[in-house]
Amino acid sequence: MSVVAKILVVLNLFLAIVFLGAAATFLGQQESWKIQFNKLKAQTDTEIANLQSSLKSVEDNFNNQKAIASTAVDKAENLKQQLQLKEQEYKDVATKHNALLGQFEKLSQTYKDAMATIKQLGDEKNTLINEKDQALAKARQATEAMNAAITEQKRLESVIADMKDQVAELGKRLNALAQAKEKVDMVVEAYKKKVGPLPEILAAPPIAARVSAVDNKMNIVILSVGRDDKVKEGYKFTIYRGDDYVGQVIIDKVEKDYCSGYSMKAVEKQPIQVGDRATTRF
Repeated sequence: MSVVAKILVVLNLFLAIVFLGAAATFLGQQESWKIQFNKLKAQTDTEIANLQSSLKSVEDNFNNQKAIASTAVDKAENLKQQLQLKEQEYKDVATKHNALLGQFEKLSQTYKDAMATIKQLGDEKNTLINEKDQALAKARQATEAMNAAITEQKRLESVIADMKDQVAELGKRLNALAQAKEKVDMVVEAYKKKVGPLPEILAAPPIAARVSAVDNKMNIVILSVGRDDKVKEGYKFTIYRGDDYVGQVIIDKVEKDYCSGYSMKAVEKQPIQVGDRATTRF
């Protein structure tokens, strides 16, 4: 045999011995592994049973939670629907709110306008009340003045009636005096023609005047001059209208700033009028 063959034989023998040892060891260990396997199997079965029990509990719990979740989902769906309804209601309320807000703004402006109108009407009312009070005061004053005027009118009517009676009586007396004066004037004129002018003591100073009032029926003439103008009873004024001769007036009554007399009808060319010029000298 060659060396290589010997080596291979020896190697095979060694490998056979090793295999046998390994087989013996494996068999010994196999028995130990079987025991361990049974223990592990029992433990595993126990754990599997426990896990299956736990799994069943978990499944039951899961089913319960699933049922609860389903109920919660239903509730959530209901809540979602209610939320949608509430959102719609909110939108409706918001729309109504905006509409009411617009109406409120209009009503607020209307209220402001109404308050301004009320204030203006109040001011106008106060003004009218003041005007009414003033009008009432004026009416009272007017009534009092009217009553006073009526009283004064009645008094004046009574005075006028008395004066008319006095004037009528004076008229009669003046007519008589006029006739007497005319006779005296005729005598004086005749005296002037035969003897000359009257003495200075009887002559009137130059006085100019106007006819202030006249009553031709009663033959009463009032001139605009009086005692302050050195007029005396008996003075004779010649009356002119422009440059035309009208007549002559004999003074029989003298006051402070006016005098009255009568017209000499015998020498009167035309009725004397208010505004005619009067003078004591030609």
